[in-house]
Amino acid sequence: MGWRSVMISRPAKLRREHFSLAIEQEQTAFVPFEDIAIIILNHREIQLTHPVLSACADYGIGLYTTGDNHQPNGVFLPFLAHSRTTRLMRKQMDIPRPLAKQAWANIIRCKIENQAAVLRFCAKNGVDRSKVREALLGGFAYSKILENHGQRMLDRNFKPGFKSWMHEKDLNIVMQTAHELGLCLPGSAATAQMFNAMVGSGMGEEDSIAVLKLLERLSGQQ
Repeated sequence: MGWRSVMISRPAKLRREHFSLAIEQEQTAFVPFEDIAIIILNHREIQLTHPVLSACADYGIGLYTTGDNHQPNGVFLPFLAHSRTTRLMRKQMDIPRPLAKQAWANIIRCKIENQAAVLRFCAKNGVDRSKVREALLGGFAYSKILENHGQRMLDRNFKPGFKSWMHEKDLNIVMQTAHELGLCLPGSAATAQMFNAMVGSGMGEEDSIAVLKLLERLSGQQ
């Protein structure tokens, strides 16, 4: 059963090679079809062959396309597995909208906190952070968070878009809900602690990416 989500956000050509998806860019990467749950095509200059679509159907892989706003606008689903897919989609649609928004926002916060930690780690070891970001953008680690907020971290542009105290408030709601449900969310708990520390350090009015400044301070880099 597939477990990997493959998002392609740069020009590429997709083809089938034996039992793997071949992703041709500057270099060619191979991902076994049996490991893939979904494929997201997030760029206008992506080409794929009929054998790739056929393999997606055979292996039960959902293939999604996105529009100019990078939001999903189309989906290719296996025909024979339609009942299972429909059942899962209905379960997703039954999720309360406030809970879905909290889950989405929590994922973004964790990505930002982790990205800041990676850049701080690179700086501590004397590595050029801009080159690390450029290298990561060329592989499966690519994300819009890395592309946009990563550059802002390098430019030290902490002008608020979504203020840290707002993230802290939402994270506290998430952690309270998790406590009531008896759920263990270690990643969210660590991120919540970081934003609580940011607000407590007087950075509540700064953008969430200012978590980089907090990590630098805790590491003795400021």
